[in-house]
Amino acid sequence: MQQSQIERQIKHVKDRKKALEKTDNIPQDIQEHLKYFEDTSKEAALRVYDRTLDLLEIEKTKVIRPLDSMKEGSVELNDLAQRLLTEDFFKLYVWAIEQVHPVSREILKKTKGTWIKYDQDSDHRNLVHSLEGHHTDWCTAKEGTARMHLKRGDFYVFYSEDEEGKARIPRVAIRMQEDELKEVRGVGSQQNLDPFIIETVEEKLKSFSDGTYYEKKFKGVKGLRTIDEKIECGEKLNKEDLIFLYELDDTIEGFGEVENSEARWHDPHIAELLKTRDVEADMQTIFECKKEQIARSMDQITQQTEAYVGSLEPGLFDRLPQDVVHLYVAFPEKKIPLSIVRKERKSIGEMTEALQNKNITISSEAMQSLEISEFAQEKTEEAYVLSLTLADLGFSERTTADNVFMRARELGLDFCSSETAFSYFLEEEFHHLKDEPIFIPTHNLSKESSDPSSLFQLEFYRQQFLVDINPIRSSEKFSPKDVFVFRRKNKTNTSP
Repeated sequence: MQQSQIERQIKHVKDRKKALEKTDNIPQDIQEHLKYFEDTSKEAALRVYDRTLDLLEIEKTKVIRPLDSMKEGSVELNDLAQRLLTEDFFKLYVWAIEQVHPVSREILKKTKGTWIKYDQDSDHRNLVHSLEGHHTDWCTAKEGTARMHLKRGDFYVFYSEDEEGKARIPRVAIRMQEDELKEVRGVGSQQNLDPFIIETVEEKLKSFSDGTYYEKKFKGVKGLRTIDEKIECGEKLNKEDLIFLYELDDTIEGFGEVENSEARWHDPHIAELLKTRDVEADMQTIFECKKEQIARSMDQITQQTEAYVGSLEPGLFDRLPQDVVHLYVAFPEKKIPLSIVRKERKSIGEMTEALQNKNITISSEAMQSLEISEFAQEKTEEAYVLSLTLADLGFSERTTADNVFMRARELGLDFCSSETAFSYFLEEEFHHLKDEPIFIPTHNLSKESSDPSSLFQLEFYRQQFLVDINPIRSSEKFSPKDVFVFRRKNKTNTSP
């Protein structure tokens, strides 16, 4: 084989290896080689690529380079050389899988062990050698990556005890960048924490100033562990369990690896669990109703309807009972958020202070609207308020305010008063709001009335929420992902 051909093959193998490092999916051609294995190991497949590169180097230079874990001239290295020269991918994989030692579930249950700190700028080889053969899939198991990580900060690994009672099994990695926590990785699916080690990590992170960032992730992994335990015991999942599993009120986060540091890792185990569920039965548990009380279209709506799961049809909210709060375009992925907002008597000063306590700043124009509002009057109002994207309303392209308001009226929706808008700002949580604003057209309209006159806008700006108000421009265009807030009609209770 000519040297130029070898160099092209080396580049090809390096590209394949790099692609595999970025994913957990074993390429189809490799899967064909390994179809007799019940499970395939990414770490072992990467080892095969390493050995293939060694083979090509042998062809190119006739010299075997020493491997990380083998001394030149050793029996292991000589054995490898023979395999590289004479055997195919399948046999190489068998050899590689023998070098990898996955941890059994019984061993994982043992959480007695110790944390080891690898100081910044210390010898990275000590860290690498401690991870060899343990099937962690951590990128730090590679010398180059370990060296880079330790240049940037300290590195912590928790080792649990093996069958000999020695703390040698890597279970958790904590990577620092200077004084900042950058990554926490486990040995579960896609480097998530395994279910037995959660409390050990939670306790450790309390010693870091930014450890509270991971509270939601701990809530996610603990919640899934509880569900697994209930299923294993044959226990029925309750309403709270199902709301959590279907992510109806909040997303589930974990510690798994993502390619984009800004992305949210989604545990594949959630999809595995959902595949086993009877969605119709689960909806009845979540909505606390019978099957016939869940309407799928307008013609199924009765006075006994407790939930609606279907398309938004003209006149829907005129026909739907006022107290129906479970609304979905599709279950569970397209929930229509609904809030019951109460306007209570407050002075302008009390309203301003309450909004400031929620990190909400009011523009001068919005303050003028607040000052002429009716919060000081001795009455309370209750409104059923819905937030809908324009995509929910059926718009697939940018469209004008006129079209948005026409569609809202067709559905039987009304527009909020300024009092309802401010009450909504007070009662709702907007932690999810980052890049996209929320729009609230305001004006109490009858069917003969004109379009709303003002448009409230809430957006996250310079680390705070800003409420602004502008005149409506009927020709102004909005995106399908923009969120608009409307209210249902005729749900106002006034009491002296």
